[in-house]
Amino acid sequence: MTSFLDRVKDERSLEALTGLARPAFNNLLEEFIPCFKKRVRRSRRNAKKRHQRRAGGGRKSILGSIENQLFFILFYLKDYPTFDVLAFTFGISRSCAAASVHRLLPILERAQKNLQVLPKRPSNDPREIRQLVENNRLVRK
Repeated sequence: MTSFLDRVKDERSLEALTGLARPAFNNLLEEFIPCFKKRVRRSRRNAKKRHQRRAGGGRKSILGSIENQLFFILFYLKDYPTFDVLAFTFGISRSCAAASVHRLLPILERAQKNLQVLPKRPSNDPREIRQLVENNRLVRK
């Protein structure tokens, strides 16, 4: 399968589809790959059924490379299409689109956490929210 990124002709298109410029995408990809591989190893270890195939055997992801899978999940998060639209866009089934989103979201979150780029969620404490807003210079004085 060819890379979805090969079909993206320019930087503007990549940013429009994923919300990231090429350097940011590549930086996230470098952290996403080890998180992805670690998750795959962990899921194999936790499998209740004994595998009959060696590691690497079996059916491959319909989305292809890890780079394609990162592009897929970033596209989903940028546009929030329905699973029907996502399936049509990437040439997969609706159930595969849903399963891929649910499988890739925790991996992306782990990669973002490792890169320390997850947003801080405000609490219900009004003083803390005000402090966050002031720190971001959103309040006019």
